This record gives sequence, C-alpha cells and structure tokens, in this order.
Amino acid sequence: MGQPHASSRSWIATLVVLTYVAVAGAVLLPYADVKGWTHLLLMTSSTGFLALGLLAKPWRTASDRWMLGGLTFCWLGDFFGPSNFALGAGLFLLAHVLFVIAFIMSCLNRRNSLWATLLTLPSLGILAWLLPQVEGSMRVLVMAYTLVITVMVITAAGTRQLVFIGAVIFYVSDIFVARWRFVDHDPVNALICYPLYYTACLILAYSLFHTNATEVSEKKSELA
Repeated sequence: MGQPHASSRSWIATLVVLTYVAVAGAVLLPYADVKGWTHLLLMTSSTGFLALGLLAKPWRTASDRWMLGGLTFCWLGDFFGPSNFALGAGLFLLAHVLFVIAFIMSCLNRRNSLWATLLTLPSLGILAWLLPQVEGSMRVLVMAYTLVITVMVITAAGTRQLVFIGAVIFYVSDIFVARWRFVDHDPVNALICYPLYYTACLILAYSLFHTNATEVSEKKSELA
C-alpha cells in the first residue's frame, strides 16, 4: 500500500490524536460527573475522521468519492443520532450503502468476498439475539441495517486488507451500539463502542491515501 506524502503526515497525526482525545473525554468525563460535553466532544471526533478523509483529496476516483460520501453520512449520523435514534440509524445505513458501492467500484476480489459471506452466520445469530428486544417498526430498521452492514463487510473483504479491518471493527462496534440501545442500557457500552467506531472510521479515512499515493508513484514512473 502506498504511503501518504511526508507533508501530510503531521496533519494525519494531529487529526488522529484529536479524534482519540475527544472520544476519550466523551466517554470518561461523565464518570467524573462532568456532563454536557459529550455530544460536542463526539462531534469533534467525527470531524477528525472526516477531515482526515478530505486531507487525502478523495475526488480522484469514483470509488474514493463514494467512500467520502459514506464517511460524510457517518458524520451526519453522529450529529442527528443522539436526538433521533431512528434517523441516525437510517443515516448510518445509507453510509454503509455508499461504502458498498465504493468497495464494488474499487475492483472486488470475488474470491475473498465469497469466503466472507460466512459472516451471514453471526449476523443471523445477532438478529436472533436482538429482535426479541426490539419493538414495532424498529424491527424492520434493525433487520435492514444488519443486512446492509453485513454486505458492507463482505464487499470490504474483496478490497485492501486495511479496508477490511476497518469494516470488521465497524461491524463489532455496532454490536455494542445495539446492545446499549436494546439489551443493556449500561453506559459502560460507550467505553467499547465509541473507541471501536472511531478507530474504524479513521482506518477507512486513512485508506483513501492509498489512491493518492499510488497516483503519485505512477506519475513518477511515467516521468522516469
């Protein structure tokens, strides 16, 4: 995988540190009885991964543009989700749809995606665990979301390894989001789901530097 240009590395490090410091504050300050800062800190973290994606200049290829769109919808889900869970979940569902399009357009390795279809088994198990805890129309949303995020991870398996790792971490983080929402309302879930989620988004955003670095390398080869 190509590496980002040296001039970008300090910005990458700054955004990564900013994201993790903000998310650490968001999940830990409530335990110190400091309240009212959670949403602002989480949105700071969300802006960190979105800025990282933009730093990669992801408008050079269609797949990168779709990936940036997915990250943008994640940001929107973070913004609206705390006040309207269904709206937030719907925005994240759309984010995963955009990720799927991005992964398909980046030339899938069908063999890798084929073995990743085994992920449908744990997804079915998760639905069997969750649905008895979910009421009314939310069941449809939970089933649709589970389907789409499963497809997202399956298609990610056909791309680069880093992207697949990010997709799997995203999948695991959402298990804890679902647990927090529908099964056990203990805020300790935040200590798990938020760090995992922001790690996943940072990985997906960082993966956008691959296209940029590869193009620079190809241009140098042409000039040689």
